[in-house]
Formats: sequence, structure tokens, C-alpha cells
Amino acid sequence: MAASPAREAYERAFRAAGVAPPATTLEVNSAIMLQALLQVSDRLALLSRRQMYFGIASGAFSVLPVPVMDTARFIGLTMRADADPNSTMTSFIHELGRLAAELS
Repeated sequence: MAASPAREAYERAFRAAGVAPPATTLEVNSAIMLQALLQVSDRLALLSRRQMYFGIASGAFSVLPVPVMDTARFIGLTMRADADPNSTMTSFIHELGRLAAELS
């Protein structure tokens, strides 16, 4: 099984520091679940500051001074070919496209 982009970045950060990545890992797709696990353990996590904004601002979590390079990735939108999105979803998709064009 191929490693996720986040896992690859996590392992690159350890190797760049001359340290072997941990032998055991836990991958979690829920930011809320990850924060709960971090609060009751001595684990490390790699995720964006935006995902952890409130936890960092409140002092519950801290950012380690470890540079993590090459973390940009493509994120897309997938729909069924026969999808018929309602007006709210159509507006949301349009706004995503507008913002993506603005950021690129």
C-alpha cells in the first residue's frame, strides 16, 4: 500500500533531521479524533496550523520547530457523471472554482 502524502512528509521531516521515523504509527483522518488522541498521549502529528489553530491559540498544543518541506499537494472534487447537484451545491462548487483560480 502506498504511503499518503502526509505520511511521506512526516517521514521526510524525520530523515532530514537525521532521525529514523517512528517504527509504529497511527494514521487518523479525523482532525477531531487526532486532537483527542494527542491530548491523552505523547504522540506527534503532522497537520496544518489551520487545522490546529484553536488548539495552538489556547495553549493546548504547540508547534515544534521542525521544517517540513514539499508538503503542497493537489486536492480535487469528484462527482458522479450523472450527478445533478442542487442550487446550493452548484453555488458551492462555483465558489470553490473561483477561490482555486484566485489562489493559483
